[in-house]
This record gives sequence, C-alpha cells and structure tokens, in this order.
Amino acid sequence: MLTDPEHISEAFAKFYKTLYINSGVSTCENEIKTLLDQINVKQLPDGAKEKLDMPITPRELDDVILHLKNNKTPDPDGYVNEFYKTFKELLSPLLLQAYDCMLKTKALAPSWRDAIIIVIHKEEKDPSECGAYRPISILNGDLCLFTTILSRRLNKYISELIHLDQTRFIPGRYSGNNVCGLLNVMPCAASQTYEAMVLSLDAEKAFDRVSWKYMFQTLVRFGFGKEFITWIRILYSESRSAARVNGHLSESFNLGRSTRQGCPLSPVLFVLCIEPFAQLIRDNGNISGINGGEEEHKISLYADDVLLYLSNLSCSIPALIDTVKLFGYYSGYKINVNKTEAMDINRLIPYQYKDKSDFHWPAEGIKYLGIVITQTQEKLYNANYDKIINKIKQDLGRWSSLPLSLLGQIESIHMNDLPSLLYPFSDATYPCTKVNVLHT
Repeated sequence: MLTDPEHISEAFAKFYKTLYINSGVSTCENEIKTLLDQINVKQLPDGAKEKLDMPITPRELDDVILHLKNNKTPDPDGYVNEFYKTFKELLSPLLLQAYDCMLKTKALAPSWRDAIIIVIHKEEKDPSECGAYRPISILNGDLCLFTTILSRRLNKYISELIHLDQTRFIPGRYSGNNVCGLLNVMPCAASQTYEAMVLSLDAEKAFDRVSWKYMFQTLVRFGFGKEFITWIRILYSESRSAARVNGHLSESFNLGRSTRQGCPLSPVLFVLCIEPFAQLIRDNGNISGINGGEEEHKISLYADDVLLYLSNLSCSIPALIDTVKLFGYYSGYKINVNKTEAMDINRLIPYQYKDKSDFHWPAEGIKYLGIVITQTQEKLYNANYDKIINKIKQDLGRWSSLPLSLLGQIESIHMNDLPSLLYPFSDATYPCTKVNVLHT
C-alpha cells in the first residue's frame, strides 16, 4: 500500500503507461486495410473531402474562440479560455501560422504533445486500485482550438457516414432512440416462439484500446482526404501524458494507442472506428436478430455501449464471438465476457445454456444507459425509482444536521436529485408514443 503522494502519482503513471502503450495489435496497416476493404461502410459525400482538407481559416478560428466557455480549468501552460478571448486579435494570426507550420513540418510543437491526467474516483469502486478512477486529460489550449475546428468540420458529414444504429456524438441523435427501440422490440420478441435475448456488451476501456494503425486505415476506408488524415497522424505523433495526483506530477510517458482523451475530435474518431464492427455484425448472416414487423433488429450503439438483439443462439453466439475476436485482433477492441449482461426476453432459453455461458444473467434485468431494463414493462417503474427515492430520503435526512437554508435545500434537490428523477422516464428517453404509458 502506497502512502507517499509522489509514489502514488508514479503508480498511476505506470498504470496508464501500460494501458496506452501495450496495444496488442501486431498487424501492419496493409493487413488492416485488407479487412476494412471487405466491410461495406459508407463513403464521404461528394465535395466533403475537399472541404475537410482546406487550410484552417481565420473565420473558423475566431468563431471557436468566441464560443469558448468561461471559468474552465486552464491548460497545462496555465492559460484559461478568457485569455484567448481577450487577446483574440493578437493570437489568431500567430495560431494560424503555427497550424500551417505544423502541417508543413508534420510535427507537433513540444508543448502540444503533452497532456496531464487527473483522476476522479468511480463510485463503489475500490479506491486502492488505479483502475477504480476515471482519468480526465487536460490538453494544450492551442491544440484544442485546432481539433475543435476539425471536429466541427467533421460533424457536418458524420451522420452520412454512421448508421442510425449509432446515436452517441452524432448531431440530432439521442440515447432515447436506443432505449425506446429496446422497449419496442422486447414485446415483439416476447410473443415469438423462438429463443430471444438481449446482450449488452461490456467493452474493456474501448476508447483507450483503439489502435492508431487501425484508426488511420479506417479514415482511409471512409474516403477521407490526404490532408485530413495527415493532420490526424500528426496529432497522434509523439504524444505524451503525465499523471497529476494530490498535487504531484509524474514523469511523462509516450502514448501508443487510444483516441486521445480530452481531445474534442476524439469522440467522432471513436464512432468512426467502431462503425466497421457494427457493420460486420449487421452483414453477418450467421448472427440472427429479432424480427419486429418488417425489420430485423440486430444492434444498437451509444458510443461503446453495444446492445445486441439475438435469436437462433446456437449459431448466433459463436458467430458473434468470432466477430468480436476478429475485430479485436485488428483494432484492439476487447470485451469483458463475465461483465457482459444478458436477458432472456421470452423465457425460452434453457437454464443449462445460461449456466454454461460466461455471460451475466441478472434476475432484476440488465442496466443499459443508466436505466434498469426489466423483462416486463410493468416492473420498470419500481426497478428504477425505488433506489432514486431512497437516495432522496437519505439526502433529506442528512440535511436535518446541516446548516442549509431553504434555498440551499432547493438548490441541492435541483442539482443532485431532480436529474435522477427526470432522466428514466423523460420525453428525451422515451420519445415514442408506444411507451408513453410509462409516464403514468
């Protein structure tokens, strides 16, 4: 057990160094390209490649600076967003020159390579384990302005590249689509005579395990231009991180994989990287989905939260496992089988099968996007609200011993408890009229 703050920060640095360096992907980019060429993914629309490859314009940079939020954490150099806003007229020409120099030299400025990782403890996790903390990376402000511009450009076309099954980080798509779809498919499956299940894959640090070689080739497969891909390669070249814990900063270490944490462009890059995996499942004839009306439902994604609708399990499960292994071999993707949750929708799956499988079959239902999904919709309310109401009662009980004013109590409810009450059965979560009965 470590107690010295300096030793603790070095322990975190060692943990993240191992996570970000050991990619486990030994294939070359040509082999990855061969696989991706066999996957039927969409291509950038006409004219998009040229627009993405254009040099950064003064208007784009000025607009990003004007929309920076105040009172945010400063970057590793100590500069806050208010600094960029105040001195925008002086800084913009210099930044544009720096971005142009980056493209010509194909190298990042030394300070742009570094990120500082701070950690936040995950609830109900062992605080003595480094993996029990959520890392938050702070990047250089100049670099974040540049990647925000690239992200804005890409967001104009991302919905045309990514299937409707994926809702995270796509403008105009919401998690409610996933939950609503699940609640509408389940009654269809419950009335069928064949075995039907829902499987929620537990990905092991999906953002952190993305192979850079795979990411670069994925961009090529989607039809991105030479300049845009060059920018991405430069952004990931010689990137480094250091861990800051309890005020102590560890030694810097080089990164070898992951979509760079804290980068505004990383979320969009990730959904591009996982789309070929989703398409492999959609096109795999040995993986049978659940029929709902005239459509077969197989997969639903919210970033790395992958939900699968499966039937014909004796054939579908082995085919799914083979697909996960194939994709993981080239991309670094990996699932925790023992933490992957499964639910028997129509209670036709034999107990012997459940006992032999490595999946977790929770009796109360699976947890998906923060909501407990039960086998029957009648149990949804109690499964989700009992814990929330008990927590609110505990909060109210603690207030009796705290010097909180009435206004302070109202604000505490507004910040801590009201979002928990509204989210499970809000219109954003259940937009479809078929499940609006849940509001009552």
